[in-house]
Amino acid sequence: MSDEKQQGNFWTTLPGILTGIGGVIGALAALVTAFQSFSKPSPTTTTNPSNTPTASSKTEELTVPADSTEGVEFLNKEGKYVKVNFTTSGTWVAIPKNISDPQIPDSAKGPLSAKGATDFRSNDQMPCPRFPMGALVVTGNGCKASGDVGSFDLKPGETVYFKMNDTYYRDNDGSIQVHLSISE
Repeated sequence: MSDEKQQGNFWTTLPGILTGIGGVIGALAALVTAFQSFSKPSPTTTTNPSNTPTASSKTEELTVPADSTEGVEFLNKEGKYVKVNFTTSGTWVAIPKNISDPQIPDSAKGPLSAKGATDFRSNDQMPCPRFPMGALVVTGNGCKASGDVGSFDLKPGETVYFKMNDTYYRDNDGSIQVHLSISE
């Protein structure tokens, strides 16, 4: 008999079977670990589509009254460029419901969101003529943003103002809550 037949095949012995099982388990563990590392976002991922605060961002809230001609000031105190994301809640009134002017659509009268009256023309006397009447606007060195959700960049020490896009503030009512997330 040959030496191979006398000793038997290693893989058919108990130590060989245990070695084979250990190898398969090790390979499966390596595959699971590799799959997990590919399915988790890397720590450098910076996407934030929902505008929610991240670990490196600061949050603030502002109440912007509809009747403020100056608006509510926000100053970048960080000493570096920042990105400001905002969301809003609440309603305000730019044109009371009891105003009877056939040129003003009913949709522009009464409570409006921070989007404003999107179907009503704005005019050149508004702080931001290209944005809807009654919309929340962010002004400073020009018009930086508008609406119920948005973002803009600020230089160190730069100031902006949150206000309603309107020409006549005396009949306005209500306020919009602005939720800010400030990040580098």
